[in-house]
Amino acid sequence: MPNTDNEIIAKYAKEVKEKLLQGKHYKIIFSAAAKLKSQYRKIPMQEVTNRLRNPENLIVAEPQAANSEGEEKYNCYFGFTRHLAHRYVIIFKHKEEEILIASVIKIERQWQKEAEKRVHAENKNRMQL
Repeated sequence: MPNTDNEIIAKYAKEVKEKLLQGKHYKIIFSAAAKLKSQYRKIPMQEVTNRLRNPENLIVAEPQAANSEGEEKYNCYFGFTRHLAHRYVIIFKHKEEEILIASVIKIERQWQKEAEKRVHAENKNRMQL
């Protein structure tokens, strides 16, 4: 069982990569908000789809609480350089064989440390429960 934040980050990223590859046949759907955000932030929806179909740049994946049974929700960071990343909030809907993209964000700063801090804080909170 992973015991450091970096091991936990790597574990979740690996799990989500595997789910994306296993779910290559899943239909990718953009929420209305994600469509607007992708246009506003100049992130083409086809680029997002391609990254989910070929997740080699997925660096960080944080599990989040899903709203419905049978769904899995993740906050995913796709890194390209130290200063450029995309963050997608995705929901696996296994029963419907769909991946819902709930949010699309372009990050233009040193993003990895911020993501690692968030994971560390969440793990600390879980340990206290």
